[in-house]
Amino acid sequence: EGHVYTWGRGDSHRLGHGSEEHERIPLRVEGALSSQRVVSLAVGSSHCLAVCANGSVVSWGKNDQGQQGINSLDNVSLPTVVGYLKEQSFSGVACGHSQSVVWRSSVQWQATCRVPFIMDVSRSTFEHLD
Repeated sequence: EGHVYTWGRGDSHRLGHGSEEHERIPLRVEGALSSQRVVSLAVGSSHCLAVCANGSVVSWGKNDQGQQGINSLDNVSLPTVVGYLKEQSFSGVACGHSQSVVWRSSVQWQATCRVPFIMDVSRSTFEHLD
C-alpha cells in the first residue's frame, strides 16, 4: 500500500527507474520511495513529485527549469528527497509543465488539474466564433 508504479515513455528519467528506457509493463518506483508510503502524487509532463507519509517531498524526472528543487539543472533519474524541504512536513504536491508546488495544510483539499484539449483549427472553427 502506498507504492507507485510507472510505465510508458522513459525520456528524461520521467518514470523514476534510473534509466531512460521505455517500459511496457508497470514497474514499482524505488529510490527514496522504496521504504516509504506515498500519500500524494503529482505528474508533470516530464517530472513527478510525491509526498510520503512522513511529510517528506520526493522528486524525479526532467529538471531543465529547476522544477526538481535541487541546486542543479541535471535530470533526476531516481526518486530523491528534495533537500531544501527536508526540515518541513508537507501534505500535497502539484506539477505544471516546468514547475512544482508543495503545500502544508491541516485541512484536506486537492488542487484540480487543468486538462489540455486539442481543437481542429480550420475555417469552420473561426466561423463559429463570429
